Amino acid sequence: MDFLSSQQRDTKRNFRLEIRALERYIQRLEFQISKVEELYETYCIQWRLCQGVVNMKKAFSLSPSSRASRESLLELNQNHHHSHMRSSAIS
Repeated sequence: MDFLSSQQRDTKRNFRLEIRALERYIQRLEFQISKVEELYETYCIQWRLCQGVVNMKKAFSLSPSSRASRESLLELNQNHHHSHMRSSAIS
């Protein structure tokens, strides 16, 4: 009887240890998921900004050419290039 009782205690203790290990593993997974979600949100923002720049470049290139529009287009091209380089460095 003592042997069975001892085995039952050991089984319960091992079960609790396994549960704690699984809980820690789940916490690590949840943390990693939150990091992936943050990266995805950042990617979506960068993508929308990039699409906005592309649309502005199209609009400036289709508008009548003036010194101001050429300067704006040049600035857009430079900023788009720099932001693209930064977003590439982030990923």
